[in-house]
Amino acid sequence: DALHGPCSAPGAFSRWDAIGPHAALRREYGLSRDALAILLVAAAPRLWGSLAHVYAAVTGRVVVDEHVLATILGDRSAVVRELARSAPLVAFGLINVRPTGAIVASAEAVGRLAGR
Repeated sequence: DALHGPCSAPGAFSRWDAIGPHAALRREYGLSRDALAILLVAAAPRLWGSLAHVYAAVTGRVVVDEHVLATILGDRSAVVRELARSAPLVAFGLINVRPTGAIVASAEAVGRLAGR
């Protein structure tokens, strides 16, 4: 690539981690890597509707909740920690935890991830 030159697979991931709308959200709100992963998983069905079917096939759940996040990300304790009321995702309103347990990315977060 003209700006960064060719790089190895780990280098490519580290570049991905530093550029784009997800990286801007991570820096702006002080999100950890786990929090960013949770935000991306929660926002994905709103960005690409067909992913909801994939999530359901993998987890047996139709909505994104703690179980879905823990299954996809493989770390229930990180999910619980990052969904605490004082954690940036919830405190800044990037994620809404509904009374039903559904976890929904805010319209603002989805729009910013979509590049709007």
